[in-house]
Amino acid sequence: MSGNTQAEICERLYKKTPSFSPDIEKGLDTLAEVLITKSIVIEDADRLLLWFDEPAKPLIRRVYELATDRGVEVSFFERDLRVDAQRIPGMSEVQIFEYFEEQRKLVQAASKMLIVRGSKNPEVIAELPEDEAQIYNVAYDR
Repeated sequence: MSGNTQAEICERLYKKTPSFSPDIEKGLDTLAEVLITKSIVIEDADRLLLWFDEPAKPLIRRVYELATDRGVEVSFFERDLRVDAQRIPGMSEVQIFEYFEEQRKLVQAASKMLIVRGSKNPEVIAELPEDEAQIYNVAYDR
C-alpha cells in the first residue's frame, strides 16, 4: 500500500523529525517505555508491527529503538490517507483489495501490533466518489 520498503520507512523515522522542548522529549521517551513494558509488553520472540500515520514518527522512532534494543523484530506500516485518496480513483474493486495486501501480510506476520493514528487530514478519503470510498473502507477494515 505505501509502496515503500521497510528500510525506507525506518530511514524516514530519522529524517525531518521535529525537535521538541526537553519536557516533551522526556514525555515521549516515557510514553514509549510504558507502551513497550506495560501496554503491548514485548518479549524477545515477538514480531512487532508499528502501524502509524506520519505525525506519530517521533513516538514510533522511540518505540522502535526500545523494541530493537530488546531484540524484537520490528516491521512498519506507514499510512498516508492523502496518497490513498490520490491512488484509489479509477481503481477496480479487485485493485483496491490488492492495494491493501501489503498491510494484510504485515498484520498476519506480527505477534504484537501498536497502532498510532493521527492523520493530518482524515477527511481526505471522504472526497473519493461514494462507491470507491465504500470499497476502500471495506478493504481497509478487512
